[in-house]
Amino acid sequence: MALSAVFLPLFAAATAGFAVWAAHQGPGDSPNRHPLTVLAVICGGLTLAAAADLMVRSSPASWGSTPGSSGGR
Repeated sequence: MALSAVFLPLFAAATAGFAVWAAHQGPGDSPNRHPLTVLAVICGGLTLAAAADLMVRSSPASWGSTPGSSGGR
């Protein structure tokens, strides 16, 4: 969970950075838009994975029992 908490903002910033960089590339610029867009999509997917991991791990179901239950006994 600690890694997801660290990498979620990192991947989100990388997604935004690559997307903005790709949007400002003109014809003939190096690198061109395609690899920057691919990097933005990859970082976006990693951002979603880190966010999903945080949501799953912070849900009460992942704590072993819900409030008011006796752990299935």
